[in-house]
Amino acid sequence: MSFDTDVIKEGRGRAIRVDVSTDNFATIAYRYGDVAGELDGTNMYSSRVVEMGSVKRALGNNRIAASSTTSLTLDNADGAIDWICGRENAADAKRARFRIYVALYEAGVSPPTFVSKMLGEFVLSSWPRQDNATVQLQLADDFMGKLGAGLLLPTLLDWQGVGTSSNNPFFDTVGVPQSISVNTPIQLAFGEDVLLAFPHLIPQGNNGNGDTYEDKLIVPLYCTTDLSAVDQGLVSQVIVERFRIPISLDAVEDPVPVLTTLARTVTDPVTQDDIPVWFVEKSPTITKGGLDFQVVYLVVRTFLDDVDLAYSIQDPENPTGIIEWYAKLSALAYSGGYDAGAVDSAGDGYAYFGSRATKWYARLAPGSQITNPPSIGGFGIAHAVDVMTDLVSEYSSATVDTTSAARVKLGVPFAACSGVVQPWTERANNPSNPPAPQSLRQVLTELAQSSDFDVFIDWSGNIAFCSDVWDFTTATQAASLLEVYETEISDVERWLASDGERGAPFNRVFFEGGKSSPTTYQDVPFQGPFDLETADIPISAGVIEMSLRQGWRPFRQQALDPWQWRGIDGVTRDRIRFRMHRGGLRLELGAYFKLTWSRGSSIGGPYPATTDNAPNTIFQCEGITYSPGDDVVEIEAIWRDDTQSERQYLLDDETLLVRSKGALTGSATVENSTPEVIFGGTINLITMGVLAGDILILRDSTQAADVFSRNRALRIASVDSSTQLTIDDADLDFDGTSTAVVVNADWSIVRGKTTYPTAISDPTNYASGGDIYGKATDTAGLTSDSETGNRLISG
Repeated sequence: MSFDTDVIKEGRGRAIRVDVSTDNFATIAYRYGDVAGELDGTNMYSSRVVEMGSVKRALGNNRIAASSTTSLTLDNADGAIDWICGRENAADAKRARFRIYVALYEAGVSPPTFVSKMLGEFVLSSWPRQDNATVQLQLADDFMGKLGAGLLLPTLLDWQGVGTSSNNPFFDTVGVPQSISVNTPIQLAFGEDVLLAFPHLIPQGNNGNGDTYEDKLIVPLYCTTDLSAVDQGLVSQVIVERFRIPISLDAVEDPVPVLTTLARTVTDPVTQDDIPVWFVEKSPTITKGGLDFQVVYLVVRTFLDDVDLAYSIQDPENPTGIIEWYAKLSALAYSGGYDAGAVDSAGDGYAYFGSRATKWYARLAPGSQITNPPSIGGFGIAHAVDVMTDLVSEYSSATVDTTSAARVKLGVPFAACSGVVQPWTERANNPSNPPAPQSLRQVLTELAQSSDFDVFIDWSGNIAFCSDVWDFTTATQAASLLEVYETEISDVERWLASDGERGAPFNRVFFEGGKSSPTTYQDVPFQGPFDLETADIPISAGVIEMSLRQGWRPFRQQALDPWQWRGIDGVTRDRIRFRMHRGGLRLELGAYFKLTWSRGSSIGGPYPATTDNAPNTIFQCEGITYSPGDDVVEIEAIWRDDTQSERQYLLDDETLLVRSKGALTGSATVENSTPEVIFGGTINLITMGVLAGDILILRDSTQAADVFSRNRALRIASVDSSTQLTIDDADLDFDGTSTAVVVNADWSIVRGKTTYPTAISDPTNYASGGDIYGKATDTAGLTSDSETGNRLISG
């Protein structure tokens, strides 16, 4: 038995099964059902469920699944459910978690065999209520419990208390500036981007810790749970925003902010030796919330043995002119807030007068990321699914459905992201009070909205993903999608989503958040508008605005036309809702299916059947509600039938087609007026696996490319021996000679339509029932299995 097979079979009984745990399902403390018996096939369940409310799972308007609630009434006539009621049992009630299942069994068979599907994992949303005979529970799914709590990140105060003065510049509170709260959480950074470091820096020349950090400056960047060795490649650039130094100290000039890239090393003009300016270090391990962290920070030299270093910058007011000056590196290090003497012992005034560093930036990768971390300079950057997987796996007790994660990554390959969790802000905006900790739900919502895919809880209770894109997996399954017939449904509704609903139509887009340019690194409130002329609702018919987030998009994508890299198309789509039998539980959120709704043959409807009355219109499931009282499923979905007419090109693995390429040696004698090709040299067509139906490609480099007598593709009719083929062409007509010897050729033999690999001929690459790529489509243009012919998808 399997649930998805048995749920539509006649003669199947149905039961509600509830597993209760008080130790996060290390063990199950109580088992309840609406009938008694071995509802999981092994353990006894007591008949306690009097009534259960509907359970709804749905994709949310904000790209994060809508939180689900339900009610559960348990029979307590004998007092057996008192364990969860009242003040004396408040701790158990708080710990209690409930997994609710629909169980199916074959009626009339003893002993019955059960198969189950989990509807969700729940916790109490309010304290239990009891009367003389029952206990009433209000439950909420545990999506908020696992992802709703604030992220516990190490703070500057936590950093102070670890290690020693020789390996921790913040040890024992020394050097922590008073203008920064010691309770400030240290930010997480993901992807490759320019990260704003905390603008108030800490001079360590006066810390009294010996000379380990003497004459250096510490710039904290981010924290990470990756405790691997320090890698200089973590940071590729350090950029300082400071005021331009005037040519003369006596000149009266308005300060001009200038971004200067601080080289990793500079050359001493006296000795011509390279002197390290900054390098990357990690703090000792900090344990917080059961996790081990390290802080990644820059160590920047400030006094280089009193060596004057030469710097040059371009004058922003005179692009062709260069301002040159000499100053100690302390001039770049000075950040304000301290006595000038603390950073400028020579007292030359440059640092104090004109060279204040107001902001620090570092270009880095992968930052805090552990799952598939990107490297610096890699164009792919980080994928949003990997960042979400990292956040969920590292900072919650939830698990990720790896199948849906891999599918969305393939279907939405341009969903790159980079960003910061618990970002530091400028002192002027937040001098001493850090913001409240962000929750994983907040972060995942921002990520999903910037990346145009959805995050939800699947039937097994895992964090799963789905996208709006008609991807390869969906295309290969198109011929076998779940079909919902009109005779199975009732109470059908159809509408266009209104503003604020999922799938609402639009023809003008604004993007919230993001960066204004790669040189200033400043956030902007919005970008746009971008108008999208569609046949459904053109701008001339009236403007419908849509605001979308893009705060986690890297700048290199924000600077492009959004239609190139965002998963939005502006197509006006129907939404539908209908009720059907419990077979609707076969669907998953984000899954595609086919539907027919004609309103009867005499009326006609928007979604007609095929000529053989099969469902023919494709929808994507966005909501599933199960009502145990009447054993009915309500489905909410969005129209996706345009995917049938707008097929993508799907790339195939060409290497699987090749029998031999570049391994053919010697000449080939092609008999004129006969279908034979005889090979010389070291070749064995049989051991190469050449079969009738394969294609011999001859490309004679001694002739022009347009001379087709010796630049041809020939179907092989038979393999006569290890060195001879018969071609499916009675008259080869090779230059009209009796024989033609092709001695200088680039040959290859590839598989043809009838010899394309299958699960039988090539089980290594093709599992039974497996899918192959673009060349394999049926006459309707659908990609299916490896036995389908070599037909290119149109378009």
